[in-house]
Amino acid sequence: VKMSCVESIGEKAFGYSKLLSSVELGNALRRIGIRAFTNCISLASINLPDSVTDIAEYAFQNCKSLTSLSLGKNVETFGIMDLGTDGVFGTSASPVYTCTALTQINVAECNTHFASADGILYANELNGKSFGKNGVLYVVPPAYPKTRLTVESSVRVIVPYSVHYSVNVTEADFGNFSLENVAKGAFYMSRK
Repeated sequence: VKMSCVESIGEKAFGYSKLLSSVELGNALRRIGIRAFTNCISLASINLPDSVTDIAEYAFQNCKSLTSLSLGKNVETFGIMDLGTDGVFGTSASPVYTCTALTQINVAECNTHFASADGILYANELNGKSFGKNGVLYVVPPAYPKTRLTVESSVRVIVPYSVHYSVNVTEADFGNFSLENVAKGAFYMSRK
Protein backbone atom coordinates (compact mmCIF):
# COMPACT_ATOMS: atom_id res chain seq x y z
CA VAL A 1 0.00 0.00 0.00
CA LYS A 2 1.34 3.43 -0.94
CA MET A 3 0.01 6.54 0.80
CA SER A 4 1.82 9.65 -0.36
CA CYS A 5 -0.76 12.37 0.41
CA VAL A 6 -2.57 10.90 3.43
CA GLU A 7 -2.41 13.08 6.58
CA SER A 8 -4.14 10.73 9.03
CA ILE A 9 -4.77 7.00 9.12
CA GLY A 10 -8.06 6.46 10.95
CA GLU A 11 -9.21 3.98 13.53
CA LYS A 12 -8.91 0.39 12.27
CA ALA A 13 -8.22 1.69 8.73
CA PHE A 14 -6.16 -1.40 7.86
CA GLY A 15 -7.12 -3.49 10.88
CA TYR A 16 -7.31 -7.22 10.24
CA SER A 17 -5.72 -6.92 6.77
CA LYS A 18 -3.93 -10.22 7.17
CA LEU A 19 -2.14 -10.08 3.80
CA LEU A 20 -0.80 -6.52 4.17
CA SER A 21 2.98 -6.97 4.22
CA SER A 22 4.34 -3.51 3.47
CA VAL A 23 3.23 0.09 3.71
CA GLU A 24 4.85 3.13 2.12
CA LEU A 25 3.92 6.21 4.11
CA GLY A 26 4.31 9.69 2.65
CA ASN A 27 5.64 12.86 4.25
CA ALA A 28 2.13 14.31 4.66
CA LEU A 29 1.25 11.76 7.37
CA ARG A 30 0.81 13.26 10.86
CA ARG A 31 -1.29 10.77 12.83
CA ILE A 32 -1.79 7.01 13.01
CA GLY A 33 -5.12 6.23 14.69
CA ILE A 34 -6.28 3.70 17.24
CA ARG A 35 -5.76 0.15 15.98
CA ALA A 36 -4.96 1.48 12.50
CA PHE A 37 -2.91 -1.64 11.69
CA THR A 38 -4.17 -4.01 14.38
CA ASN A 39 -3.84 -7.69 13.48
CA CYS A 40 -1.95 -7.03 10.23
CA ILE A 41 -0.13 -10.28 10.86
CA SER A 42 2.01 -10.11 7.69
CA LEU A 43 3.36 -6.57 8.28
CA ALA A 44 7.07 -7.10 9.00
CA SER A 45 8.50 -3.57 9.40
CA ILE A 46 7.45 0.00 9.08
CA ASN A 47 9.44 3.22 8.81
CA LEU A 48 7.51 6.24 9.92
CA PRO A 49 8.29 9.51 8.14
CA ASP A 50 9.51 12.47 10.19
CA SER A 51 6.13 14.14 9.65
CA VAL A 52 4.39 11.72 12.06
CA THR A 53 3.71 13.30 15.47
CA ASP A 54 1.05 11.06 17.00
CA ILE A 55 0.81 7.26 17.15
CA ALA A 56 -2.37 6.21 18.94
CA GLU A 57 -2.88 3.35 21.34
CA TYR A 58 -2.83 -0.16 19.89
CA ALA A 59 -1.91 1.23 16.43
CA PHE A 60 0.10 -1.92 15.61
CA GLN A 61 -1.45 -4.32 18.12
CA ASN A 62 -0.92 -7.98 17.38
CA CYS A 63 1.18 -7.40 14.24
CA LYS A 64 2.86 -10.74 14.83
CA SER A 65 5.42 -10.38 12.00
CA LEU A 66 6.52 -6.84 12.90
CA THR A 67 10.21 -7.12 13.83
CA SER A 68 11.27 -3.47 13.85
CA LEU A 69 9.75 -0.04 14.13
CA SER A 70 11.47 3.27 13.42
CA LEU A 71 10.13 6.50 14.88
CA GLY A 72 10.95 9.82 13.23
CA LYS A 73 12.21 13.00 14.82
CA ASN A 74 8.77 14.55 15.41
CA VAL A 75 6.91 11.76 17.25
CA GLU A 76 5.45 13.33 20.40
CA THR A 77 2.93 10.69 21.50
CA PHE A 78 3.24 6.92 21.39
CA GLY A 79 0.04 5.42 22.78
CA ILE A 80 -1.41 6.52 26.10
CA MET A 81 0.49 6.49 29.36
CA ASP A 82 -1.68 8.44 31.79
CA LEU A 83 0.24 9.12 35.00
CA GLY A 84 -2.01 10.79 37.55
CA THR A 85 -0.83 13.50 39.94
CA ASP A 86 -1.02 10.87 42.69
CA GLY A 87 1.59 8.76 40.88
CA VAL A 88 -0.91 6.08 39.86
CA PHE A 89 -1.27 5.15 36.21
CA GLY A 90 -4.74 5.38 34.69
CA THR A 91 -5.38 4.43 31.10
CA SER A 92 -2.29 2.93 29.51
CA ALA A 93 -2.02 1.40 26.06
CA SER A 94 1.04 0.80 23.91
CA PRO A 95 0.88 0.95 20.10
CA VAL A 96 2.94 -2.26 19.92
CA TYR A 97 0.99 -4.31 22.42
CA THR A 98 1.35 -8.05 21.64
CA CYS A 99 3.75 -7.52 18.71
CA THR A 100 5.51 -10.70 19.75
CA ALA A 101 8.19 -10.67 16.99
CA LEU A 102 9.29 -7.07 17.65
CA THR A 103 13.02 -7.02 18.43
CA GLN A 104 13.80 -3.30 18.26
CA ILE A 105 12.39 0.19 18.22
CA ASN A 106 14.64 2.85 16.75
CA VAL A 107 14.20 6.60 17.16
CA ALA A 108 15.67 9.46 15.13
CA GLU A 109 18.50 11.05 17.13
CA CYS A 110 16.98 14.53 17.14
CA ASN A 111 13.63 13.44 18.62
CA THR A 112 13.16 15.46 21.85
CA HIS A 113 10.42 13.24 23.33
CA PHE A 114 11.72 9.69 22.80
CA ALA A 115 15.03 7.90 22.43
CA SER A 116 16.20 4.39 21.75
CA ALA A 117 19.09 2.59 23.37
CA ASP A 118 19.86 -0.99 22.36
CA GLY A 119 16.47 -1.18 20.63
CA ILE A 120 14.56 -0.21 23.80
CA LEU A 121 12.22 2.80 23.76
CA TYR A 122 12.65 5.49 26.43
CA ALA A 123 10.74 8.72 26.98
CA ASN A 124 11.72 11.97 28.63
CA GLU A 125 8.32 12.93 30.01
CA LEU A 126 4.81 11.74 30.82
CA ASN A 127 1.76 14.00 30.77
CA GLY A 128 3.98 17.06 30.54
CA LYS A 129 6.04 16.10 33.60
CA SER A 130 9.74 15.81 32.82
CA PHE A 131 11.69 12.86 34.13
CA GLY A 132 14.92 13.83 32.39
CA LYS A 133 16.61 12.30 29.38
CA ASN A 134 15.58 8.64 29.10
CA GLY A 135 13.82 8.94 32.46
CA VAL A 136 10.93 6.68 31.46
CA LEU A 137 11.26 3.04 30.39
CA TYR A 138 8.54 2.96 27.74
CA VAL A 139 8.80 -0.26 25.71
CA VAL A 140 11.13 -3.23 25.73
CA PRO A 141 10.21 -5.04 22.51
CA PRO A 142 8.63 -8.44 23.30
CA ALA A 143 11.25 -10.30 21.22
CA TYR A 144 14.17 -8.25 22.59
CA PRO A 145 17.00 -10.67 21.76
CA LYS A 146 19.00 -10.53 24.98
CA THR A 147 18.32 -12.58 28.10
CA ARG A 148 19.59 -9.84 30.40
CA LEU A 149 17.76 -6.52 30.37
CA THR A 150 19.99 -3.67 31.52
CA VAL A 151 17.89 -0.60 32.19
CA GLU A 152 19.43 2.84 31.62
CA SER A 153 20.59 4.38 34.91
CA SER A 154 18.51 7.49 34.13
CA VAL A 155 15.18 5.62 34.44
CA ARG A 156 12.86 6.86 37.17
CA VAL A 157 9.55 5.41 35.93
CA ILE A 158 8.62 2.09 34.33
CA VAL A 159 5.24 2.34 32.61
CA PRO A 160 2.51 -0.34 32.43
CA TYR A 161 3.18 -3.11 29.92
CA SER A 162 6.66 -1.80 29.14
CA VAL A 163 8.16 -5.30 29.32
CA HIS A 164 5.03 -7.18 28.26
CA TYR A 165 5.11 -10.59 26.57
CA SER A 166 8.88 -10.79 26.81
CA VAL A 167 10.08 -14.09 25.36
CA ASN A 168 13.84 -13.90 26.00
CA VAL A 169 14.51 -11.74 29.07
CA THR A 170 15.25 -13.89 32.11
CA GLU A 171 16.76 -11.22 34.36
CA ALA A 172 16.68 -7.45 34.71
CA ASP A 173 19.44 -5.19 36.00
CA PHE A 174 18.18 -1.92 37.43
CA GLY A 175 21.65 -0.76 38.46
CA ASN A 176 22.32 1.59 41.35
CA PHE A 177 19.54 4.08 40.95
CA SER A 178 16.22 4.62 42.62
CA LEU A 179 12.98 4.16 40.77
CA GLU A 180 10.08 6.44 41.62
CA ASN A 181 7.39 4.29 40.05
CA VAL A 182 7.16 0.77 38.68
CA ALA A 183 3.64 0.51 37.29
CA LYS A 184 1.24 -2.34 37.79
CA GLY A 185 1.57 -4.72 34.84
CA ALA A 186 5.04 -3.50 33.85
CA PHE A 187 6.20 -7.09 33.26
CA TYR A 188 2.78 -8.41 32.23
CA MET A 189 2.84 -11.86 30.61
CA SER A 190 6.64 -12.00 30.42
CA ARG A 191 7.39 -15.64 29.91
CA LYS A 192 10.65 -16.25 31.74
